[in-house]
Amino acid sequence: MSQSAGCAGFKGAERSTPYAVQATAEKVGKLCSQKGYGSISVVFLGQHSHRNRQAALRGLLASGIQVTRLYSKIRVAYNGCRPKKKRRL
Repeated sequence: MSQSAGCAGFKGAERSTPYAVQATAEKVGKLCSQKGYGSISVVFLGQHSHRNRQAALRGLLASGIQVTRLYSKIRVAYNGCRPKKKRRL
């Protein structure tokens, strides 16, 4: 189950603040408890700051959900496809 800070009511630059991350995690925790989940495993995607991850964990623990595992999936750039050659006139 995933949720964004925009769904929690945050817009613009305030979506990346630790407070927005914590509020979103609390919302996810409430949704999980409504669906009957007692424990969850958390997957962090992308390059997040350490304090945002801590805020997310605080929000999940505040909602009463037990966190069993933490995963971090950071995608590594491999420089992509070769670009088209430059047009010469």
